[in-house]
Formats: sequence, C-alpha cells, structure tokens
Amino acid sequence: MNSRDQETALLEKLLVKYRFARPVPAGEQDAILASKKKILIRVLKTTGAFTSAYGAFLSVYFALKKAGAGAFVAKITLACAATAALSYGAYRAASSFGSERAASPAPVMTLDDIRMKYEWVDRITLYNGKIIDGAITARGETYTVLTTRGIVRIPRNQIKTVRPLNMPAQKPLPGDE
Repeated sequence: MNSRDQETALLEKLLVKYRFARPVPAGEQDAILASKKKILIRVLKTTGAFTSAYGAFLSVYFALKKAGAGAFVAKITLACAATAALSYGAYRAASSFGSERAASPAPVMTLDDIRMKYEWVDRITLYNGKIIDGAITARGETYTVLTTRGIVRIPRNQIKTVRPLNMPAQKPLPGDE
C-alpha cells in the first residue's frame, strides 16, 4: 500500500469516526444551501478578502443560481464579467504605465540653461530606479519637471527622493554680461 492509499484510508477512518460519512438530512441540506451566500461573505470578510467586486460577483452568481440558471451558465456569465473587469484594469494599468509622460514639447535646454533660468536643478529618484534631472516647476499630486528632454509630469507617489543636483547657479549681474 503506497502513501496515497494510506492517506485515503486514514481520511475515511476520520470521516467515519466523526460521523461525516453519513448523508446530510434533506432539511439540513436546504438550510445549508439557503445560507451559502451569507456564510461565504462572512468568511471572506473575516479573512479580509472581501471587496465590493467580490460582493457584486457573488450577487450576480447567486441571483443566476436562484433564477434557475445552471451552474455552467452562471460560471460562464461570471467568467465574462471577470474578463471584462480584468481587461479594463489592464487597460488602466497600461495607460498609466509610463508615468512620466511628456506633457508638451519644450525647447531643448541644457541643465546649465535650466539652472540659469530657475536657479536650481533637482535630481528626482523614482521607486523604479529611474533618475530624472530638471527643475520642478509645480508640486502637488503630480510634479511637473522641466528636463533637457522637455516637460514631464510625475505622480508624487512614484517619487522616492528629491535632492538638489548642485549648488544653485548665480545669474550674471547686469554689468557682467
């Protein structure tokens, strides 16, 4: 007898010992089936896995089951809804993927030109490791940065650090030009 057969025999003994091998009475089966949704939601909430999306999917699934749609039809309907939701989520993720998007073409400037115009240049390090050098012209939920390649917008939650690149340049005095 291999280990799998031994495990199966042990499981059968445990089921018999704790009276799980007997059939469940019809009245109990009806009560269990009637409270399936409520119990499932309670378990999901207890484990912290319940979301509004789960709630919507479960409502549709149990409504289809109650309306007499077979499990196959209910599963196909939910699979289509899940596919649509995942596709939309993937679209949203892909559209926000290149987070530092060029907002507008700006005349190409060197870092020295930027330093002369704004009196500073910052080095912005993103959580993905990318480093952007330029002058921050606007802060908030989205930072606007003038770089040597143009103006880019960076969501604040993607910025790891902001440090001055060098000491601020001094503008030439009116008589020194």
